Amino acid sequence: MTKLRDLLGFASAADRAAAFLIAFMLIMVVAEMQAQNVQAVRKSVGAERLTTSIQIDGSLEDDAWQTIRSTQGFQELSPQPGTQPQFDTEVRFAFDDAALYIGARMQDDSPDSILHQLSERDRMANTDEFGIWFSTFDDGLNAVRFSTTPDGVQVDEQLSPENNDQSWDAVWDVACQIDSLGWTAEFRIPWMAFRFPDEAEQTWGMNMYRTLRRSREESVWNPMDPTQKLLNQGGILRGISNIDPPLRLSLFPYVSAYGVSANGEISSSYNGGMDLKVGLGNAFTLDMTLIPDFGQVVTDALVLNLSPFELRFDENRQFFKEGTDIFNKTGTFYSRRMGEEGRLLNATKISGRTGSGTGLGLLQSIATAEEDTSLVSYTVAVVDQNLPNNGYVTTSGTMVVREGEGYDAWVQAAKFELRNRNNTWSVTGNGSINQKFNAAPSDDDEGHSYGIGIQKISGNFTFDAGHYLESEAYDPNDLGFLTAPNEIASFATFNYRMYEPRGRFNRLRAFISVDHNQIETPRTFNNWGLEVGGRATTRNFNTWNLSINSQPTTGNDIFSSRIDGLVWKEPGWYSIDSWFSSDYRKTFAMDVGGWYGGGDTYRDWKERTLRLAPRIRISDQAMLTYVWKIIERDNERGWLMVDSLGGNDLKSVWGSRDNIERTQVLNLTYIFSNRMSLSARVRHSWSQVRYDRFYTLSASGILENIDMSAPPGNLQHGAYDVNYNAWSIDMVYRWIFAPGSEINVVWKNQLQQDNVGIPLPSNYRENFSNMIDSGFVNSLSIRAVMFIDYSRFKQGLKGFQG
Repeated sequence: MTKLRDLLGFASAADRAAAFLIAFMLIMVVAEMQAQNVQAVRKSVGAERLTTSIQIDGSLEDDAWQTIRSTQGFQELSPQPGTQPQFDTEVRFAFDDAALYIGARMQDDSPDSILHQLSERDRMANTDEFGIWFSTFDDGLNAVRFSTTPDGVQVDEQLSPENNDQSWDAVWDVACQIDSLGWTAEFRIPWMAFRFPDEAEQTWGMNMYRTLRRSREESVWNPMDPTQKLLNQGGILRGISNIDPPLRLSLFPYVSAYGVSANGEISSSYNGGMDLKVGLGNAFTLDMTLIPDFGQVVTDALVLNLSPFELRFDENRQFFKEGTDIFNKTGTFYSRRMGEEGRLLNATKISGRTGSGTGLGLLQSIATAEEDTSLVSYTVAVVDQNLPNNGYVTTSGTMVVREGEGYDAWVQAAKFELRNRNNTWSVTGNGSINQKFNAAPSDDDEGHSYGIGIQKISGNFTFDAGHYLESEAYDPNDLGFLTAPNEIASFATFNYRMYEPRGRFNRLRAFISVDHNQIETPRTFNNWGLEVGGRATTRNFNTWNLSINSQPTTGNDIFSSRIDGLVWKEPGWYSIDSWFSSDYRKTFAMDVGGWYGGGDTYRDWKERTLRLAPRIRISDQAMLTYVWKIIERDNERGWLMVDSLGGNDLKSVWGSRDNIERTQVLNLTYIFSNRMSLSARVRHSWSQVRYDRFYTLSASGILENIDMSAPPGNLQHGAYDVNYNAWSIDMVYRWIFAPGSEINVVWKNQLQQDNVGIPLPSNYRENFSNMIDSGFVNSLSIRAVMFIDYSRFKQGLKGFQG
């Protein structure tokens, strides 16, 4: 029993208590899952087959619309759930063998008061909105969403339990008009935008929503409980039957040209390639990119990293952002790894879902290694099965194979969620193992992790409790991302949310969270933490947030020393965090935030943050946002280096330092139309680190002062001070000249500067002057992408020949 207890990580009394609590709640949930429940009646609407064509112009005057029955009866979701919205919304559905058509009338007694700020595609500004999501397998888990504004701005995304993928861009048409009755929207969504069962009669889960921005009112077609999840509260779309969609084959050829100026030299390059999408039946799609070009992606938000852990950056490459939710479900895939070791040559993904609810995915790419021309192969394979009551079970495998002498790596993972009939409780679990082949003898080549949790997922009161373990040798980082393994943790979070207006508030939330952490090998207490907080949104839609966080006791940090087996006794600390966000409907809005932290062990070590973020809506076409943030860490204790300091043994050398980080981000956008925009982002991160005292980390985990009157080794004041700059300008002109086809012109201005051991500049002007002297890298590029739909191309060719 002791061995089993140790294997599962329940060595301490606190963990055994947490395990008992989780087991007790699991029994409650299983019992709850057996209970019978009468599900709420779902609204339904039928789509009707067209006998005449529809012109997508935003007008609903076509003869075809006049004979199609409409559905209405929307219900308010926010701020007054369950009440009648201010204005009616009326929607019709039609289809033919090429596409699904939607005609929507949003009534409004004051059409001149409709808010309709223009924005780029996939970005919603200060505007009214009408949208609809479709769960084509009606599984309550996966869906695609399409929405628009009175100006015809297009927004689409894939929805899943893990995240919403707004990078997914389908090719579809929409047109809108504002008239004396309100505004209208007319959609044409080709079947190639959907994946659906291979059945004669389609039954899709579906819901529609409308936002009346001037009153911040949100309403939905199928009634929703705001305390529950989104996708399990849809209605039903019926009537789509006997469709014979054309072959789903589309090509996206591109050409690009680059000019780069750096260090007084100018260079140029030209590229060409193609993306390919092929429908494999109605439910699966193959995506391929040949000779990819990612030179126009937005610059990473670089910062000075003094921690022992790798920084995680967002994926900005479109191919790896779009439609990859199934590959990320087990949490062992980090797409930035693909091509990280060198140049990416190609990538292919196949994904879809069968009629029985089985999702399948395969993602494979080839890249060259950074140090030579050898190849590296990356592969991700996923099987995802829908379960009753919107549950699922997923298994995935990742594999990295390196040509030549490099080692290979493999990770196998599984994850599940079980829900009761009411969708009020869930049980979750996950596990993974990793193995390295041909690795160095000093490397542990096998590791594992697991986790289990229990959640109450609906109602005003919710909670999440769980336990997980990551072994010392667990390392999924060849194709995944994990900052720190060798951990055992138990946690619980309790939330109370008020969704209906009460007194001065529209929404309220309060929470308390506690966690207990251990080192897995050797089994040692690490730390425990407590956080309490709350958030309130007032009747005038200003939001306030406050949280207090604490690690009350001294912890054991095994990573910061950078020497195996040497532990730092991390001091206990506390912090308070608060922010305010004003109503974004106003021409001028402001976000303000502050953070303050400290501890008892080192009373002179204090940290504070201030963030100011004004937003100015210059017009319905122009928008400016600015972020100014400063983080000050006074007398911070931090690792400096591993050095013998003139002796025989290596020591972990630390310092007391003043660490100041300043970040500014300016975003300016001008929207010419719903298909053309000009945007600019200017970002500057400036950090200064000044050391004034030095220490060695003792075997007992305590920092021992170094006498600098006779400095050991080469240790000296000023030699390790850091001045770091990360500067970038990303200016983008985008013109969508046809559905799926666009031209992008991008100017980039970049600099990364990391100076150590030189006098620190005394002010911003001096620092910027030094940046100019070191030189910036400028690049100007143009990229044109053309969308070619095989079915339309074939029809056009027949017409030309005829």
